[in-house]
Amino acid sequence: MSVAAMAWAYAQQDTKGAEKFVLVTLADAADDDGVCWPGRRFIAERTGISPAQVSRHLAKLEAKGLLRREERVREDGSRASNLYVLPLTPPTQKCEGGVRKCEGALRENAKGPYAKMRRHEPKEEPSKDEKTFPPEVHRLCELMARLQNERVGRDEFKVKRSWLVDMDRLIRLDGRSPQAVERCLHWIHRHEFWHANVLSPGKLRKQWAKLELQARRDAGKRKPPARSREADAARAAELEAMRGDDG
Repeated sequence: MSVAAMAWAYAQQDTKGAEKFVLVTLADAADDDGVCWPGRRFIAERTGISPAQVSRHLAKLEAKGLLRREERVREDGSRASNLYVLPLTPPTQKCEGGVRKCEGALRENAKGPYAKMRRHEPKEEPSKDEKTFPPEVHRLCELMARLQNERVGRDEFKVKRSWLVDMDRLIRLDGRSPQAVERCLHWIHRHEFWHANVLSPGKLRKQWAKLELQARRDAGKRKPPARSREADAARAAELEAMRGDDG
């Protein structure tokens, strides 16, 4: 979440209701440059409106010059979620005249967090070798690949950029702590069903609620550990001593 993006979104006085909520949701997912790429379903879940309504409000915001949309395409040619760029003008400055005018005003403001705004081209995303994600994201992806490779007995699973993106979203957008993700990965590794059905961070995000519920159910079914012979012997001796005291 970017504080500058959130402040800018709340300052847009020509938006209200669900349209304002959509803009704030984008700002909540954006970085300090006002860039984000949440899907329509994610926005719909956050705002409580339908994906179709999300599309209509995005079109209105784009017409007002409050965002720029750019299509993204995966390596296999399929469509990915759109990339959104919010023109983060200072909150005291009204955004009039469209995206280009707002971007020009922003570039002229050379001080503070607004000086970082630049034009983003989605086709020129950094390669997975570049350190564009926090260390915890890399570590958790590497842990997931290692656990899966231990299961299959060969070096089959490797960390891909799509893994890093989804793991980053799981932590940054979904609010899952790295510690909770690590515990979940180890639990999946031990589970006979889920270890074969959660093979990527994207699948982990999708199934998180079910995994959490299943883990709680399994924890409730655990039987207390059986007492050892030594414990039984000690208890018998204690009872015998109590009977001796009564005599």
